Amino acid sequence: MRVLSVGTAVGLALVMATAGGAAMAAGDGHNPGGPGDDHHDRAAAQHVLLLSVDGMHQADLDWYVHEHPDSALAHLVGNGASFSKAQTPVPSDSFPGMIAQVTGGNPSSTGVYYDDTWNAALLPAGTTPAACATAAPGAEVTYFEQLDKDPHALDAGQGLSGLPGSILSMTATPARLIDPAQLPVDPTSCQPVYPHSYLLVNTVLEVARAAGLRTAWADKHPAYEILNGPSGTGIQDLFTPEINSDAPTLGSSVDWTKVNTLTQQYDSSKVQAVINEISGFDHTGVTKVGTPAIFGMNFQTVSTAQKLPTSITATSGTTTLPGGYQPGGQVPGPVLSGALDYVNASVGTLLTTIHAAGLDDSTVVVLSAKHGQSPQDPNALNPTPDAVHRGCHRNRHRRCRCTYPPEWLGTAPWAGSGRRGFGSRGPAAPGATAAAGGVGYFSCSRAAVRKMAPRRWVNSAWVVTSVVNQSSWLPSASFFSASTTDSSAAW
Repeated sequence: MRVLSVGTAVGLALVMATAGGAAMAAGDGHNPGGPGDDHHDRAAAQHVLLLSVDGMHQADLDWYVHEHPDSALAHLVGNGASFSKAQTPVPSDSFPGMIAQVTGGNPSSTGVYYDDTWNAALLPAGTTPAACATAAPGAEVTYFEQLDKDPHALDAGQGLSGLPGSILSMTATPARLIDPAQLPVDPTSCQPVYPHSYLLVNTVLEVARAAGLRTAWADKHPAYEILNGPSGTGIQDLFTPEINSDAPTLGSSVDWTKVNTLTQQYDSSKVQAVINEISGFDHTGVTKVGTPAIFGMNFQTVSTAQKLPTSITATSGTTTLPGGYQPGGQVPGPVLSGALDYVNASVGTLLTTIHAAGLDDSTVVVLSAKHGQSPQDPNALNPTPDAVHRGCHRNRHRRCRCTYPPEWLGTAPWAGSGRRGFGSRGPAAPGATAAAGGVGYFSCSRAAVRKMAPRRWVNSAWVVTSVVNQSSWLPSASFFSASTTDSSAAW
């Protein structure tokens, strides 16, 4: 699989095989199958298990298989079909990347470019029916943890006791955990626009449901109810523990992305949910419903291991080790290597469960990735320092202090007003003035920065920071420089 990120083609992994080892036909000629092939006459698959490993490049998979030829990942690669000409959507990130896998569409057809965008037609969140007729159109569409009733809670505000141990009791209909006051408003109906209603095309999950088949999925935010598709009913069992909640318990100072062992603990709840589903239960493991026809999960462990500067690992005790890749960007460092070990072990557990359930030859396993990360070479990375943003990520409204060029003082949309719904101006840097070329500050969201910054400034010498994504508009990159947090978007 290939993806464009920062103007560079980055290979991502896409492998398909039956759990029992039968290769699926591939359009690029790898393991094509055909009449006479001992797999050709097998019965049609009854189940498709999609495993999306955020951040995993084809190079990562190749390296791991070479170093671990007897691994579960090597088993899938050796007995499956590799789709080397597949490509992620552009821009490449979790939200459009996952939507592409279940729709086959690019943002131009799905209408979804990112999880935080500006929509000129919708009305701002909180617009009441009485105000709809006179409200000015234009709204930030925030389909991430901001929507949660409680973004600090692993269950997104459901109110479960005993978290994180009780997380499998989380609802299978996470739209109930979305705060409608955080949603943009449709100017025609004056109703909140839930994520599934924002999607312009149907999903394979909706097609399966229309055919009477069972569906399930596990992902990182309740906002992933967008995968239900426009009908709102594409997924019967949707498990979405909040990855950006306090970890490991409410009130902790970090979330599940900040320490790789925490991310592994978080992903393990989704692995268990899928194990339960393979065994014929719902994600809770309580109710017998039958194995879904289409189901799966996303892993975040590799993604955070690529971005974290340092982290403890499952074997390092309290000693922190380097994240990302070794110099040159080809060989994973210790944290990333451990993350790949974790994913491999999890895939092995899932394959073992499929075998125990007698579903080897009737289950197709698709190993893929929503997106990759770029650059891989740590020497090419120029991130915004985390210290600049400390504390900002915890803010429900994702507001932050950002630098802006002095010319913004007179030309930005909020110039002279102090506030325009997406941020408020703050004081200039000590001793700085616009005339002197100083830098001022404003509180901003990611969408606000994108809305305010003319495209011609993207390659200027000014650094405009997005706190939550901690990415930068830098002279050396067209749009994006990856850093240490959950997302890796190309704006």
